[in-house]
Amino acid sequence: MKNRGFGFWFFLFGFGFVLINYPFIKIFDKKLFIFNVPILYIYFFLGWLGSIIVVYLFVKVFIEDEDRS
Repeated sequence: MKNRGFGFWFFLFGFGFVLINYPFIKIFDKKLFIFNVPILYIYFFLGWLGSIIVVYLFVKVFIEDEDRS
């Protein structure tokens, strides 16, 4: 894969790393429930889903670049 878009993927990695650290965890660690599910669990599940989507897009771009070569 060429360096095209490397900064974007690096930004997404850094953003994901920041989102799983102390300040954000503390923000969502409240006794607040949505549909009887703690908001911290929803935060983690949405982050997990987001990371799966990012990995899927990364692999899709990587495979398309390999096919073009």
